[in-house]
Amino acid sequence: MSIAKQTSFLANGYELACFLTGVTPEAEAESLDATVLCNNYKSFVPGFKTGRLSAEGLFSSDTVNADEIHDVFSAAFASGAENIITASLGVIAVGEPAVMATGPEIKYDIKTPLGQLITVMAEFQASNGVNFGRWLMNSQLNAGTTNGTSHDNAAATTNGGVFHVHLQNNGATDVDVKLQHSTDNSAWADVSGGAVNNLSAVHAAGSVTVASGTTINRYTRAVAVVTGGNTVLVSAAFARR
Repeated sequence: MSIAKQTSFLANGYELACFLTGVTPEAEAESLDATVLCNNYKSFVPGFKTGRLSAEGLFSSDTVNADEIHDVFSAAFASGAENIITASLGVIAVGEPAVMATGPEIKYDIKTPLGQLITVMAEFQASNGVNFGRWLMNSQLNAGTTNGTSHDNAAATTNGGVFHVHLQNNGATDVDVKLQHSTDNSAWADVSGGAVNNLSAVHAAGSVTVASGTTINRYTRAVAVVTGGNTVLVSAAFARR
C-alpha cells in the first residue's frame, strides 16, 4: 500500500509537484478483433498503444521567472510543441518507478469558483505511449563526468526503450547525458541511440527512443558530462519496452 506524497512532476525541466494535487496517467492499447470462423469464442489481439497524462493543481504564476504551474502549462498549450513529462510515485531514487510521456498539451482548464481556490488542469496526449520506467539519476553535479548508480532489472530485454533527461538549473555551458548498460555491473557500454546531448538552458529536457529490437542488458545507469560549470541538477529515467 502506498500513499501519494513527496512525489515529483518534471515537465520540460520544471519541477511542478509543489503546485499539484493529483496526476493521472492513462495507458491504452487497441483491442483488435481476431475472431475467425472456426472459433467458438471471440478472440482479440492488442493493436497500437496510446495514452494520456493529466495533472491537476492550484493556480500559481510568477510573472518574473515564469516557472510556476500556470506559466509552464499555459506556455506549453500555446506553443503546441511536444512536452517531456516524467513523474515519480514517491521520492526520486535510483530504481524507483517513473511515469514517462512525451506529447502535446491538448487541454488546459482554469476553474475560478466563488470564494474558493483557483485550480488548473492540463492534459497531455502521449505521442509515444505512456511508459513505465525507473529513475536512474537525480543529482546535483559538478563539472566533469559522473557515473550514476546502476539499476538491476534482473534480466535483459530486447525491444529498446525510452530515455528522459531533465535539467532543472544550470551553471554549465553544456550538459550531455547518456544511457549505458552492462551484463555484469562492471563492464559498461553506451546504448546505441540512448543519449540526450547539448542541454544548456536553465530549464531544459530531452527525450530519445532506443529503437525496437535493441537489446538492453540487465544493468543500466545514466552518465552525465557537465562542461563549464557546477551545481547542475540532473534527473534521468529509462523505460524498457
